[in-house]
Amino acid sequence: MDKFGDMADQIAETWKDDSEEFLDALKREYEALDKIAKERNQHAVMYYYPASGDQIRVGNVRLYPDSSILVFYGDDAETNPCVAIVPPQNAQLLLKIVTLQEEPDRKTIGFGVAPERTGSEQ
Repeated sequence: MDKFGDMADQIAETWKDDSEEFLDALKREYEALDKIAKERNQHAVMYYYPASGDQIRVGNVRLYPDSSILVFYGDDAETNPCVAIVPPQNAQLLLKIVTLQEEPDRKTIGFGVAPERTGSEQ
């Protein structure tokens, strides 16, 4: 492989490691906030703010390590289902504790890493 191909592979591998660290840190921060929320009988929530100015309440976060992309699954302000595909460096997120009158059952955010694709899937 040429020197640029090698360099691109190194950069991709470094970014992949950073993306997984980002997801781990995000999960740790959410879990810490959720623990406080439970003690207060409240909810920890996460919002993603895309450049469009919308607000998405996140219900699930998935990392695709082969492309270092985060996917946020959630609902917009009108409760329409949304999916946002975002590089971690562009993830404008807000974690906060709220009292939700309309949701008697606590909903926790799911975090996951998608399985890496094999050569036959690409």
